[in-house]
Amino acid sequence: MYVLRLSMRSASEHSLCAEGRGERAYDIYSRLLRERIICMMGPIDDSLASLVIAQLLFLQSESNKKPIHMYINSPGGSVTSGLAIYDTMQYILNPICTWCVGQAASMGSLLLAAGTNGMRHSLPNSRIMIHQPSGGARGQATDIAIQAEEILKLKKQINEIYAKHTRQPLSLIESVMERDRYMSPTEAQAITLPPSPLPALLASLCIFWMLLRESETPVHLEMKTKAVLNPLRAPGEHQAADISQERIGLAPTMPELEGAHPVALERIKA
Repeated sequence: MYVLRLSMRSASEHSLCAEGRGERAYDIYSRLLRERIICMMGPIDDSLASLVIAQLLFLQSESNKKPIHMYINSPGGSVTSGLAIYDTMQYILNPICTWCVGQAASMGSLLLAAGTNGMRHSLPNSRIMIHQPSGGARGQATDIAIQAEEILKLKKQINEIYAKHTRQPLSLIESVMERDRYMSPTEAQAITLPPSPLPALLASLCIFWMLLRESETPVHLEMKTKAVLNPLRAPGEHQAADISQERIGLAPTMPELEGAHPVALERIKA
């Protein structure tokens, strides 16, 4: 028997522990990490960046071909901490599937856009916000000028990253980044941040299926689609791109549903 426990302990405390009566209890985030899921929740700072980077490097050492799923619910935070995570995402060889759960604002939206093309998702009721970097400075006029110049450099650098991953003109990115811009998944699709929003049922399966299943074996859904619209095409081009198989995430196939735990099956059907 496997027991899942919800815990907010730090990464150093995420460990597998043994209990009596033949039971094995897992810290919830350790259990998710075994399924190659990283939860990036809360403000982005050096502490969160250290944890996420360590998990990315660990999962690459386990396999540099299997995809990594990163769930993002963040209001943003430190630019340097966010860029440290971004650089690691680009450095490792694994495809990275990003999911917006709740909100991906500021630096959180950049990390959402940094996922592998075709593997960026937003859940139906999530929100995405983009804007230019901000900061403050005090001291002598020369020092303030130096800080202002640095912020302008960061602004240009971040705009170029968005343009790279959305394949939109830099001028358009600069325009939409000038002020806070809040978007639904459908609105964000217009500038190709994530692809189209997932249906509610598929979104629920992706999040809860692994937690409800008793088996240790990771479950993956091989979605066979004959044609899907490519969100990265230029506006007005609605050509279909044929994809034979696309790995979506931790969702079950119908034969697996038939053998699922009754409680899990009831939750999924609901």
